[in-house]
Amino acid sequence: MNDALHLKMLTLSRLYVKCNQPDEVIKYIQDIAKLKRDDLTIEEVNILFGAIHELVKKTKKQWEIICAIESKETKKNTKFKKIARMARDSVYKEMEDYIIIGNGLIDRYLIKNAHTFELEALFNMHRGDLERITITITPTKNDKEILDLKNKADKFYQRALELCKEVDNLSSIKAGIVLHYSIFLYEENKDVSAAYKIAKEFYDNSNDFLKRIKSKTSTFLELQRILGILKQNIDVWEKKKNSISANENNNIENIENKENN
Repeated sequence: MNDALHLKMLTLSRLYVKCNQPDEVIKYIQDIAKLKRDDLTIEEVNILFGAIHELVKKTKKQWEIICAIESKETKKNTKFKKIARMARDSVYKEMEDYIIIGNGLIDRYLIKNAHTFELEALFNMHRGDLERITITITPTKNDKEILDLKNKADKFYQRALELCKEVDNLSSIKAGIVLHYSIFLYEENKDVSAAYKIAKEFYDNSNDFLKRIKSKTSTFLELQRILGILKQNIDVWEKKKNSISANENNNIENIENKENN
């Protein structure tokens, strides 16, 4: 792809971001990913997945509203329950399609063509994020499917961290991966201790390095922003972890008291 065509498609994608038209954004970044011989830039990656997440978020809200309407119509046993179910299934399919587009781009073009460990790690993180979105829209009664999705997401996040093992802790990409994975561990796996541990270890190391840097580059500011979010999460998770430990100790004491009596 020549530079003029690339610039034209990138400019159009930026324009559609400002116009809040994520469908058009995806179309142009998709074409860039297919035609470009080099890696996508971080800007292009952020534009692409920002658009996918925006579309999923939008259709998920529609899906939740329709689900609520369907539930009411089903309880009343009205003639509209069938229409509501069809609308729900249609929106659900739309959400799935956006996720499939994202997964397809990552698997067929992005990971395969990534020339740095950091970029490959970033694409694996986004793959994990898309699996995580699928978890949130999968019916809760399907426990095995949800467990499989959690395991898939976990493998992608773990792969992303593995690829970043040799990358120093001043990488904003590595920081983003730690942030996304720790939130996944907390929200989906309900594992407060694991989420706290991975976030705390990274934060302590990175924050120590960050204090020695005087420049205020965009990378520095992005890392600083992510570390700020990590710190907020760490504080919340530490309280929850301590609360769980206190409850466990109380339960042990109650059991011992009963045995003694």
